[in-house]
Amino acid sequence: MKPLPPVAAQRTEPPTTRASKTTPGVVKARPEATASAARTSQKSTSSVAKTKTKAKPGVAKAKAKTKPTSERYIVKKGDSLSAIASRNRSSVSAIQKANGISGTLIHPGDKLVIPKR
Repeated sequence: MKPLPPVAAQRTEPPTTRASKTTPGVVKARPEATASAARTSQKSTSSVAKTKTKAKPGVAKAKAKTKPTSERYIVKKGDSLSAIASRNRSSVSAIQKANGISGTLIHPGDKLVIPKR
């Protein structure tokens, strides 16, 4: 059997390099490949740094329940300020101040703010 002829030296370039046009035989890194590699490494590190803990859907944060300081009431036929005040554990003067009323005259359909004691 005959020995194989020597293979001519062929230049194989890695995918991230290319030969320079100005200097034959010198291989330089492609700027596009270097920049994209840098962007990829920045994305992977920044996504880890920006990860936030999110609340589970459907689970609300526990809030301290506070009692309302006032209620709304619509005056009905036959209501008086004193009756409304006693039913809602308030006073006539507090209802008058909250609604800007100087007397005790109210009408059915009036909307009153009833402050709590």
